Amino acid sequence: MEYPVWWTPFLSGGLVIAIVAIIHVFIAHFAVGGGFYLVLTEMKAVREKSDHILDHVRKHTRFFVLTTMVAGGLTGVGIWFTISILSPTVTSTLTHSFAFGWAAEWAFFLGEIFALLIYHYYFDSMPRKSHIKVGWVYAFFAFMSLVVINGVITVMLTPGKWAQTHEFWDGFFNVSFWPSLSLRFALCLMFAGLFAFVTAIRIPDVPTRERMVRRAAVWVGLPFAAAALSGLWYLNVLPDPQQSMVMERSTQTPHLVQAFVPLGIVTLLLSLAIAWFKPLSVRRPLVVIVLALGLAQIGLFEWVREAGRRPYLLYGHTYSSSIRVEDVPRVVSEGILQTARWTHVKEITDDNILEAGKEIYKLQCMTCHGITGPMLSILDKTEKFSVYGMDSQLNGQGKLRLHMPPFLGTAEERMALATYIVKDLNGKVDETAAPAIRKLETTIPSFDRDTAPYVLLAWSTKGMHSVVEDGALALAPAGSDLRAQLVRRDSTPEIITGGVTITFRPENGHGPEGQFAVNDEFRAYEALDVKVTPYPVAGSFNPYPVYVVEARDEATGALLAATKTVVAASGEVACNRCHGGEWAVEDMSGVSEATQRDIFAVHDKIQGTDFTGRAAKGEVIECKSCHDGNSEIPAFSAAIHGWHANYLTDRDADACNGCHPSAPDGATQSFRGIHNMMGLSCANCHGEMEDHAIGLLKNEIDNGRYAARALLEPLTPRQVESVEDIPAREAWTQLPDCTVCHDFAEHPSPDASAFGQWTASKADLFQNRHDDMFAIMCQGCHGATHSVYMADNAWGGMDIDNIQPMQYQQMAGPIASGNNCGVCHTRELDMSESAHHPIPQ
Repeated sequence: MEYPVWWTPFLSGGLVIAIVAIIHVFIAHFAVGGGFYLVLTEMKAVREKSDHILDHVRKHTRFFVLTTMVAGGLTGVGIWFTISILSPTVTSTLTHSFAFGWAAEWAFFLGEIFALLIYHYYFDSMPRKSHIKVGWVYAFFAFMSLVVINGVITVMLTPGKWAQTHEFWDGFFNVSFWPSLSLRFALCLMFAGLFAFVTAIRIPDVPTRERMVRRAAVWVGLPFAAAALSGLWYLNVLPDPQQSMVMERSTQTPHLVQAFVPLGIVTLLLSLAIAWFKPLSVRRPLVVIVLALGLAQIGLFEWVREAGRRPYLLYGHTYSSSIRVEDVPRVVSEGILQTARWTHVKEITDDNILEAGKEIYKLQCMTCHGITGPMLSILDKTEKFSVYGMDSQLNGQGKLRLHMPPFLGTAEERMALATYIVKDLNGKVDETAAPAIRKLETTIPSFDRDTAPYVLLAWSTKGMHSVVEDGALALAPAGSDLRAQLVRRDSTPEIITGGVTITFRPENGHGPEGQFAVNDEFRAYEALDVKVTPYPVAGSFNPYPVYVVEARDEATGALLAATKTVVAASGEVACNRCHGGEWAVEDMSGVSEATQRDIFAVHDKIQGTDFTGRAAKGEVIECKSCHDGNSEIPAFSAAIHGWHANYLTDRDADACNGCHPSAPDGATQSFRGIHNMMGLSCANCHGEMEDHAIGLLKNEIDNGRYAARALLEPLTPRQVESVEDIPAREAWTQLPDCTVCHDFAEHPSPDASAFGQWTASKADLFQNRHDDMFAIMCQGCHGATHSVYMADNAWGGMDIDNIQPMQYQQMAGPIASGNNCGVCHTRELDMSESAHHPIPQ
C-alpha cells in the first residue's frame, strides 16, 4: 500500500518468490549440513590415513564452493530482490524490527565466506589440524546463520508476544523456534548426504567409492528420524489457528503434511539403492532423483509453513495483500484507492471502473494470483462468476474460509474489482437478459350472491414454493400444501367438514390432481405435499399454475361450489450467478448440470463430502437428508442462510432476491401482495439477511449444533445493536407474528416491522391461524403468504392471484372487505364491528 507494485500479470508474486526461495533454501541447508560433512569426513581421512578419502573431500570442497557460494549467493540475492519488490511491506517490517538479527546473520555469513575460501584454497598448503579447525569455524558460522535466520522467519508464523511488544527477543525465541531449528538442522544433514552422492559416485578408487557412497546414505538415513520427530514437534507447538489452517482448513496442506514422512522414506530407500546398485549408469539417474526429492522435501515444508500463515504474510500483522492490520479501519473507511500511495486512480466513475478495478487487483490480488500462469490463475478461479457472483465472493472472502484475507475497501471498490475480473479478464458480458414473462389468462368462476348456497375458499399455504430438484440436486423438492373451507351460506353461516368431496385439478390439464382430506383440527380440508412444479410442460416455465377446486355432495356427486386458486411454484434460484453454468430452462429457471457440478465440487472441497462421485453414479443429493435438524449438522435453513449471509452483507432485499424468486425484475416476482404494493420489503418481516441468519444460527447453537458458531461469528447485526438482541428462532415454526403490526386497533404504519417477534409455535403461524371465532382460517379470507389480497401479479395482473375476491365480491381485496359480508351472510350486517376480528379505524 505504501510502495509501488511490480506488475507481473502472468506470474503471481508468491510464485516468483517461491521459485527463487525454494532453490536457495535447498542450497542454503546444504551449505549448513555440508560444512559438517566436509570437516567430519576430513577427520575420518586423517584418522584412517586415507589419501583417497582426503582426495574425495578436496573435490567435494570445490563442488561445495561452487554450489553454495555461487549458486547459493546468486539465489540469496535473488530472494532479497524479489521480496523487496513483491512484498516490500513485510520486508521493511522484518528488516527494521530485526535489524540486530540481520546484522548478526550478515556477520556470520561473512565469516562463512572467509572460512570456506580459506578451507578450499589452502586445502593442501596448511597443517591438517589447522585446516580442520578452519572447517569447524565454517560449520559454526553456517550453523549460527541458520539459528539467526530461523529466529526471524519463524516469527512470521508464530510471532507470540512480538505482535504486542515488537521487542526483538520476544519475536526471536518464539514458540516454534526450537522445533523449527531442530527440523531444519536435520534436513541440513540429510541434504549433505544427498549432495555427497554427486561426488562420491565418481571416486576412482572402488573400495573408497563404495565406502563414501554408503557414508552418504548414512547421512541421509540417520537424520531422517530426527526430521520426522521434529516435524511432529513443530506441528504440535503451533497455536490453534495456525495448526488448524495447516491440518484442517487448507485444502492442500493436510495432504502435504501427510506426504512429508513418506517422501523422506522414499528418499531414504533410493539412497540405499544408490549404495546397493554399483553401475554408474544406474547411480547417476538415482542421484538426480534423490536430489529432486530433497528439493521437494524442503519445498513441501516451506509450502506448509507459508500456508500456515494464511491469510497473513506476517501472522496477525500484515495480510497477504500487504495491508497491515492496523491500517484496515482506514482502508475500509476511506477506500484502498484513497489510501494507497502509488495508484493514479483515486475516484471511481462509470468511465474508469475497469481501470480502477485493475488498480485494485494489483493492490489486493496479484500477490497470490497471476492472471494466467501455473499457480492460482485468477482466470481459472473466477471463470464461473457473474459480476454479482464475483462481488459476493469478494464480500465473503476471509470470513468463513480463512486462507484468504478479506477484501479491504469500499463496496464501490469491491464492485469495480468484480467488474474488472469478470468483464475485462474473463471477457464476459454481464448480466442475464430480461426474463420472458408472458401474460397468463383465466376466467373468473361465476357466483350468484342471491342463489348460491355455498362459498368455497381454497388456497395454497405458501404464496410461493421454490422447487429445485433438477437432475442430481434436490435442494427444495416439489410439494405444496393446499387447503379449502366450504361455507354454507346463511344468516349464521356454517363451516362444512363432512358429507362432501373436495377435489383439485390443473386448469390447463398439466399437473397433479387429487382429493382433499378433512382436517378437524383446522375445521378445513387439506391436500398435503402436492407435487406442483413450475414446469407443467417439459421445457416451459409457469410459476403460477391455476388449479380448479370443486366441492361435491359425497352421496350424489352434485356440484355444490367451485373456485380457482393459484398454486405458485418457481424454479428461479439463481445459483448460476455464483456457481457458473446457465439456467436449466431458458426462462430463468432451474439449476443446470454445470451449476450442480460446481455446487457439488465446492461442497466436497470445503466439507470433505463426495457429492461429485455420488452424483456421477446417478445418486440424487438431497440437502435435507443431512441437514435435517436431527444431528450435529446445522439444519438446512440455518446452514444455507448462515453460509450465504456472510457473502451477501449490506444488501437489503437484494440479498433475498439473489436466491429467492422475489426480485422485482426477475422471472417470477413472487413478492406481489399488498405488502409489496405498500413498499414493504423482505426485511420488514424477516429482517436483513444477516439478522435473519443470526436468529436461525442462535437456535442451532442452543440445540447443541455448535458448527453453527463458525457461521455466526463473522456476522454483524444491522437492525439491532448486538447479536444478543436477536432472539433465536426455529425455521418454519417461529416466523414473524402478523399481530405485531396488525393489532386491529389501527392500520399499521408503512415502516412497521415484525422482525424478532416470532410466533410461539406452529399453531400461531399465519397459515394455521383462524379468526376470533375459530371459524374461517386467516388465509381463507386474506390469501396466501407473500400474495396477500390484493396482489398484483406480473404474469396476470390483478386477476391471477385475486380470483376468489373477484369471484365473490367483484373487487380485489380480502374476502368480505368493502362491506361485503354478504359473501357468506345472507342478510346484511353492520361491518363497523366484526365477530371475526376487530376492524381497524
